[in-house]
Amino acid sequence: GQHTMCQESASRYAWWQRGPQVTVRWFLLFLVPVTLTIAACGTNAARPGAATSTPAITSTPSPSSPDEQAVALARRFDGQQALEIVTTLADPAFMGRHVGTAGELAGAEFLANAFAEAGLEPGGDDHSFLQSFSVQVQELAELPMLELTGPGAETRMLRFRGDFRPVFGGAAGGGDITGQGLFVGSGEDLSELDVTGKVLVVAAADLRDFVGRARDAGALAVIGTTGQATLLKSEGRQPDPGSIPVARVSQSGAVALLEGSGHTRQELNDKIRAEQPLPSFPLAWTVHLSVSLRPPAEVEAHNVIGVLPGTSEGKPAIVVGAHFEEIGPDPDGVVYPAANDNASGTAVLVQLARLFRETAFRPVAPIVFIAWSGHEEGLVGSRFYVNDRQSSETTTRFYLNLDTVGQGADPLLEVHAAGGTARALVKEVSDLFRSQGSPLPIRIEEGPGGATDDRAFIEAGVPAISLVWVDVLEDGRLHTPADTADTVDASKLEVTGQFAAGILLLAARRN
Repeated sequence: GQHTMCQESASRYAWWQRGPQVTVRWFLLFLVPVTLTIAACGTNAARPGAATSTPAITSTPSPSSPDEQAVALARRFDGQQALEIVTTLADPAFMGRHVGTAGELAGAEFLANAFAEAGLEPGGDDHSFLQSFSVQVQELAELPMLELTGPGAETRMLRFRGDFRPVFGGAAGGGDITGQGLFVGSGEDLSELDVTGKVLVVAAADLRDFVGRARDAGALAVIGTTGQATLLKSEGRQPDPGSIPVARVSQSGAVALLEGSGHTRQELNDKIRAEQPLPSFPLAWTVHLSVSLRPPAEVEAHNVIGVLPGTSEGKPAIVVGAHFEEIGPDPDGVVYPAANDNASGTAVLVQLARLFRETAFRPVAPIVFIAWSGHEEGLVGSRFYVNDRQSSETTTRFYLNLDTVGQGADPLLEVHAAGGTARALVKEVSDLFRSQGSPLPIRIEEGPGGATDDRAFIEAGVPAISLVWVDVLEDGRLHTPADTADTVDASKLEVTGQFAAGILLLAARRN
């Protein structure tokens, strides 16, 4: 769930709501997505366009004050060791750590053992590290099909994952339909079109709204363009009664649909650039779309909770978390390793606990380490914890979130701070690293970190900090089988871990 960047999905998770964890604008027809640059602040670090890895951290003087000692300790965070954890969690045997699979439980048990080895105390159910809760899942029953038949009976079979992917939830559901293809532009007004019995191809920013209108107007199915070279998988939701099949197509899928229509990508893209209305026209194809869904199921999910006790009683806890659960396998067994999203944040979480064990750090206030499950289904795990523990400003001082922190085109780590306490702490830590001669490449932003688990705490009134390497959508790996451990950058993990350690070290030693 970024990310992202992928990343909003109020949930990142229903297909039409899914939003990136970074500030992104999609041109939803056939254009490649364009990422908006966010103005640098905080460190005012330069942003070289060609940067692909994080600069090495410079050496610092011998520490003397407690603040200097905190920086020196934080700089001992080892990104290469964190990468080893990423590699383990991204192994196909863990099945993307998806709820309802054996891989999710195996991932939870691996993390419980890692927390125990790091000297954390169990914080889950019945003196264990696991906190169980239920999640509803909806999955494909078999591989979907999108077949095009021309007027001369020639056929074209589009590739699942490469050319198209079904989406479901709300008005979008399963079914097996065949109908004439009709391009309806941006789909703003269907009243002048005969869409009954047609398969509508649309460039619409809000497919949720459009699918309902198309269904009510008599359409058989909807295919939405994305402008993406690759298609990102998102979790489905239980469809409403009377739902119709819906799919998204990539750039290559859109090209196939347009063949023989008398219209081209270039023509339509030119109209988009010129902000001209898009035409409606029949496609040359009869479209056959088949989407078969399993019945919705309630499955058991597991947060993993470890506690580093504080030296003083009754202090509000600091919570640091990362979701370890991700997108599940496809019906053909293809696994989504979910290395950057979000074995990366989970690895930093574990390595922070190891760092504190190795340095014998004892906080004044307790630090609660949590690996979240149920993230892709709507932040279910983090919201369950907040509700179960009745987190508030009096029981949780603040929350620190780690999500997609191992890869991204942006050379700056984006630090989101929501709440005055969080903003002040972020600035203090950033200034402290700079004053010690080891500034970190960060950019500070106010507000939530996108559609990720900090929202569960912010909604409960808890200040929150969220760390993310942005522009994670540019290379098309997020929520695809290409999100593998070899694409994760140890230097980015290291910068993330050092800044996170600085946050925790300064905050947790104070009254």
